[in-house]
Amino acid sequence: MENTSPSEGYEKVIHMVVSLDGVKGADEENKGRLDRFRSKWESSCGPRIHFQVCPGNLSPITGVGLTKSFSACLKNAHNQGADAVFMYEDDALLFDPRFCSLEYQRKFLLAAPEDALVLLLGGHDFVIDWDSNDSQQTPSAPFVKLIQSYGTYGYAVTRSNMPSLSSLFSEQATSCVQEARKCSPDVSFYHLARSYDKHIYAVNPLLVDHDKGTYSNTWKKLRSSTKTGEVWMGNRNVYEAVNPNPNLNIK
Repeated sequence: MENTSPSEGYEKVIHMVVSLDGVKGADEENKGRLDRFRSKWESSCGPRIHFQVCPGNLSPITGVGLTKSFSACLKNAHNQGADAVFMYEDDALLFDPRFCSLEYQRKFLLAAPEDALVLLLGGHDFVIDWDSNDSQQTPSAPFVKLIQSYGTYGYAVTRSNMPSLSSLFSEQATSCVQEARKCSPDVSFYHLARSYDKHIYAVNPLLVDHDKGTYSNTWKKLRSSTKTGEVWMGNRNVYEAVNPNPNLNIK
């Protein structure tokens, strides 16, 4: 893993959004998603955040396309010399307009735990590392250490972690194709973290939500009709979005 430290204050912070909007062969439901994404963020932030678009990848195997896209995006961010990248899927919504400010983003990154591999801005079905989080202080803890979670629609990665995470995603995509199995980039986070003695943290309260009523490219149907539905959307409290029956043995 790269040993370089981020510049003091995170001088170069970029924002990237993965989307299948405009990608040849993508489902019809993806048309117009980028415009909707930008419109909703601009309603909170105005022009203060510039989003670089990462074209999505198509694959007949669930999760492979998104995993490949994240790999390419992180490599691109690193090649641009970014000190940190905020990564989104194109149905991510902003909870807190304070995040629009570059100053706020930098303070967020500077406050993060030193052993963080990924900082989750949103997510659900959290499995909290209760051995590391003091039960008496959890309600006010700004970052919560996790054992597992789901959702990759908003997260941050600092420069030193970009190459390793990009490589892992590339290797995972190849492995999933070879074994004809589903890929889960949100699960892959935790495999890499264990390998490097790093950890995944969620900011609490969460900063990014998931747009309701949207089409899921993973499940090929409206998210409201999936197994988990939309019950976790709109919830900013990590401790109220925990998974009561976690499966910690998934690949």
